[in-house]
Amino acid sequence: MNLHCGSNSAACNFFVFILFQGDKGSLILNVSEMYHNLSEFCYPGKAKQLHFCNVKTIQIILKFIKMKKGLNQSQVFLRGFFLLLTLVIVNSNIKAADYVVDKVASKVKWEGKKVTGKHNGTIAFDSGTLTLSGDKVAGGSFVIDMKSIVDEDLTDPAWNKKLIGHLSSDDFFSIDKFPQATMVVKKVASVTGDESHIFADLTIKGVTKPVEFNAKVKVNGDKLTAQGVITVNRTQFGIKYGSGSFFEGLGDKVIYDDFTLDFNVTANKKQ
Repeated sequence: MNLHCGSNSAACNFFVFILFQGDKGSLILNVSEMYHNLSEFCYPGKAKQLHFCNVKTIQIILKFIKMKKGLNQSQVFLRGFFLLLTLVIVNSNIKAADYVVDKVASKVKWEGKKVTGKHNGTIAFDSGTLTLSGDKVAGGSFVIDMKSIVDEDLTDPAWNKKLIGHLSSDDFFSIDKFPQATMVVKKVASVTGDESHIFADLTIKGVTKPVEFNAKVKVNGDKLTAQGVITVNRTQFGIKYGSGSFFEGLGDKVIYDDFTLDFNVTANKKQ
């Protein structure tokens, strides 16, 4: 591999930046960002597909290098930089794989609470894909069919129908206008074992907001499973009906702002 700037001004600026840091004799503390920038420089457009290194491990190694006697700060920086570069090259050989959500086997359970009780039910996926690099999630996108919403706690058909009608109305999800909700994975951080912390963009009623949650992802052959719970503040998406945060004097009519989505995803490797 030849590392050169050529006409890539972003790459040139990046290398001027790291040389400037080296001349100052200081370390770049945000190791994960440096790793991502190196990945993007060496493999343009593919940085998100590379296996994300354990940042804590890298920081420990850099600390160990720094402790070695006789090394000045510039030498510490250069050794750390080439360590990261080596990891980028090694991780580039890990192939990304897409897993397609099995809409029948996958489930999403919702729950909303109010002062006097709660309601719960299910909602279905319209489509979805998860991208893995090695055994770690590198990206993904999901589409929820809002018209598939079902309530499971009301056994009286008339009351059940009334609740679904209200949830479908403009007071809540405006399902006729916005029949789909989407979520796009933006970043993934390893927590421990098979658990990861997911940063994603959630879109409901045409409004996109960031969400964070933990998920346990397991791969067994060509099958992937993912489990977790997402807590959503509905008012961020313009759903303010019955919210004590926006209306006074509601008493026991208050509906809490947060609702949860408990997901259990099954996906099959794309052939």
